[in-house]
Amino acid sequence: MTRIFIGTAESRPAGWTVLGTGPGCHLCLDPATQPLPFPDNSVDAAMVCHTLQRVPPVRLAFVLAELRRVIKPGGWRDTADGSQPFEGGLVRFSVPDLSAACRAYIESNEAFFAGQPVAPEPEEPIGVRMAAWLSAAAPHQAFDHETLQWWLKRQGFDGMYRSAYRKSLLPELRVEGVDHRPHDSLFIEAWKSRRAA
Repeated sequence: MTRIFIGTAESRPAGWTVLGTGPGCHLCLDPATQPLPFPDNSVDAAMVCHTLQRVPPVRLAFVLAELRRVIKPGGWRDTADGSQPFEGGLVRFSVPDLSAACRAYIESNEAFFAGQPVAPEPEEPIGVRMAAWLSAAAPHQAFDHETLQWWLKRQGFDGMYRSAYRKSLLPELRVEGVDHRPHDSLFIEAWKSRRAA
């Protein structure tokens, strides 16, 4: 099985190949500028963990198209017992959730923005905290569900759903330590159907 992880090497699932430019990467490459070194329809699963927001907008289509190119076709399989297990290739995305940040801003939820690299000043307005969150969490691109879904559809992913923290179609991605930042992350899983491959 070929399973790739694009993100911080410390949070990768056991046995997955880490792609990137940081320490702990198995294959050193910049996915925003270099093609993925896999044949078409050859990757069983991919996880892109808090990385898309760091891709310059002009390179985002390239990154998503490369993921779609290498992932195996997937989907639900009909069975005689009525269950429909998922099989085939799947890509799990996690990104900072712009909608959650906007809700926290509107509701003056200071706890949402806690943990920023710079401690807040006394009586600092919530807008300053949101700006700091955006700067750190989404330096190039911010995503809500509709925006990420739009990007995925544009690049040919024809199956997707909004997932949740530790709620993957793949059991190995439900374990502790794989997903992180549950309070401010958006999780989406996507695939290309067999008919679209």
